[in-house]
Amino acid sequence: MSINKYSTIVEWSEGDECFIARVPEFPTLSAFGDTREEAISEAAAALQLFLETYAADRIELPEPRTVSEHSGKLQLRLPKSLHRQLSEGAEVDRVSLNTYIVKMLSERHSSARIAADVRSAIRDAVDGVHKTWLDIHFRETPQSESYFDDMNTYQVIPKQNLKLWADPCRLSL
Repeated sequence: MSINKYSTIVEWSEGDECFIARVPEFPTLSAFGDTREEAISEAAAALQLFLETYAADRIELPEPRTVSEHSGKLQLRLPKSLHRQLSEGAEVDRVSLNTYIVKMLSERHSSARIAADVRSAIRDAVDGVHKTWLDIHFRETPQSESYFDDMNTYQVIPKQNLKLWADPCRLSL
């Protein structure tokens, strides 16, 4: 199958300070570039290797995504209690049930995107603080790492023990 039939999504990554191109049909495929064009080119090269590997290993290729038209209509089943709560909310807001549900979904979707952006910004900030802390507190020598502890006492740690000591300092979100 031709690589031209697969989708490519390109996004800017603040954390990596470059563009990232992804091919949604292959979730583990991503490529980086200083420009959109470079990221797309790298993704195309990686996709070609994926296709060759899939063919050599006789793995079935995923179907390329296609543009689909959405009618704007959605039928869903929900518990009676939720239906009642939504209807009551629509009455309070003096709007139709359909309008109320669209509003609720839009707000939730926007909130989720904002929350993801905030989490990403916090992770980037924590990583920056952690890197700065390590840069300030560790002085490298050929066989060891040194730092000043909380009592301003100069300490030396053999390099083989450094990872065990430094890892608990990492924060994860």
